[in-house]
Amino acid sequence: MANLSEIIITARPKSAQSSVKAYNRLLNKLILSHPLLVDDFNSMDWVKDTEYNFKTILGFGKGGEAPSDSTIRNYLVALLIYIEGINGGKANEGEWSKYEYYIFYENKVTELNDKLKKEKEQNGLTTSQTEQFMDYKDFDIILEGMKKQAHKLMPKPSMGEGDNMKKQALESENYKYIMTYVLLKIYQELNIRNEISTLIYITKRDFNKLKKTKEANKNYIINEKSKITIIRNQYKTSEVHKTIELQVSKNLTTLLRKWIAIDNLKSGDLFFQKLQPNENANTSTPELNLTKFLQRQSEKYFNKKLSTTILAKIYMSRPENKTAQGLINASNVRGTALNTLVPTYANSN
Repeated sequence: MANLSEIIITARPKSAQSSVKAYNRLLNKLILSHPLLVDDFNSMDWVKDTEYNFKTILGFGKGGEAPSDSTIRNYLVALLIYIEGINGGKANEGEWSKYEYYIFYENKVTELNDKLKKEKEQNGLTTSQTEQFMDYKDFDIILEGMKKQAHKLMPKPSMGEGDNMKKQALESENYKYIMTYVLLKIYQELNIRNEISTLIYITKRDFNKLKKTKEANKNYIINEKSKITIIRNQYKTSEVHKTIELQVSKNLTTLLRKWIAIDNLKSGDLFFQKLQPNENANTSTPELNLTKFLQRQSEKYFNKKLSTTILAKIYMSRPENKTAQGLINASNVRGTALNTLVPTYANSN
């Protein structure tokens, strides 16, 4: 069988690496579930087996339940991309767009898009999102409750590298607790996507040296003398909204500097090293790992699986973010057009 990543890129040449890996993961799961490939792994005919593939997708849910509509749609879109890719991509659209099996998947995607759109028009949330959404006041109360324990676990700046308290703070569960608190404080203040998983910690001096190099076109968190600045160059809508630079609040600056000390970060290190996939991983990405981490951890402390999408909806449900200026600010920070931001994120109760 041809390389899946190459097939995906043929179909969608402008896709980000994280998107390629995500589609790769979905297609791998479908391929490994199809009996046709047991006898002939190089066969591409499995994708034509529409009814079997659709039933397989419906069986990917947990606890005997079907997956969410958005998850089903993602698998179907992956199948469409696979068909486009193995048939030469955009150049041969006149051919593959007429295949019956392509039209079958396409119609299913259209049906799901219409269903999800109607759900969002009612309250800005799909059925599955409604189950995970929470009032911003409740979110703030629980997060404030985590603050005392998180700070208790953090080593004091005056303590040395080998201090017992620092070692205790870096033990697995304590480390994850602190990291969860830091991440959620970022999302409480900033309406951004999961590209924070790719942030590189850097000093102002080192960043100035990179300004005229290709390395400057990444996502950075810059530690300056009196402030911390986040610069995002690589995110979902960066082709339209270009580089986004923002300065974080004094309180968040203090917390982020404590995280720098806890993780013993050096200029050039990834800010959230725990979210980075194994070098040989074909399907895992920092963005995907962030979502999984947040959902696992938030289920423990909030009894909700808080994805970055849900966190954005909680952020946009705050009264101050629903004003005209609040919407403009959120649009600029996230890198999302207002006509997308309002119906997608700002209609939540």
